[in-house]
Amino acid sequence: VEDLDWHPLPRDCETAEVYEVFLRFWEEELERARESRKGRSKKKEEDDEKESEGGQIIADGSDNDNNDVEGLLEQEFELDHSAAKHDPSAYQPSLVRALRRAFGADFLRAGLLKLVHDSNLFVGPQVLNGLIQFLRD
Repeated sequence: VEDLDWHPLPRDCETAEVYEVFLRFWEEELERARESRKGRSKKKEEDDEKESEGGQIIADGSDNDNNDVEGLLEQEFELDHSAAKHDPSAYQPSLVRALRRAFGADFLRAGLLKLVHDSNLFVGPQVLNGLIQFLRD
């Protein structure tokens, strides 16, 4: 355990950096939902503004005060949930979509490497068996 203390994490693996990446894509999802709502009829938009009055919070992406993140996500979900009741066709922000856009490429690369690794673990003994069978003949 002491050896690990001497080796710091790379910058892109630190919590603050991962959080910033996720927050950027989550804010894009929320903005996409807001733009979708702006495109609706003026009457529906006025109804939404009455219901969500004072409920919108826009995160600034700063590293300080990460304690408000849970409240931000809950309030944005409530805001979007109430909008869905009035207009089910409105774009709804998706946490899964934001996570996929933020980290999907990394997981895809890791999955590809895992597939190559598992394939090599399977093929190694098969090749050895074939080599032994060849030498016996």
